Amino acid sequence: MITDKELDDWLKHIDRNRWKEVAELLEEIKEHRASKLRPAIRFVGDWIEDLLTKLDEEVKEVHAEVSEDCHYNVSSFAMELVDVQMVCETILYHIGLTEIERNAVRQKVIAKNEARGYYK
Repeated sequence: MITDKELDDWLKHIDRNRWKEVAELLEEIKEHRASKLRPAIRFVGDWIEDLLTKLDEEVKEVHAEVSEDCHYNVSSFAMELVDVQMVCETILYHIGLTEIERNAVRQKVIAKNEARGYYK
């Protein structure tokens, strides 16, 4: 697999006029890598109960972002929601799932939700 440094080098030197589609694909790969879910390795040695407590704390922060009349700042609300995703990703890593296995679980959940009509 191409490393992040190699990817950056390719993007610096590619002739974008001649290789426009390749350059666009490389940019897409770079953007995907920058935004993918990553486990917080720092917390992986913690007890599962500690990680679940962290998840509870993050969910409470999501709730705290929404006022009683259901108003919220989109940016802060989104940040807290992504914090929840990141904690979940860390827990999945902690229980021993590789990145490929975590992606496979996501695909199964998407298929299950699709069968239930959640995306229509």
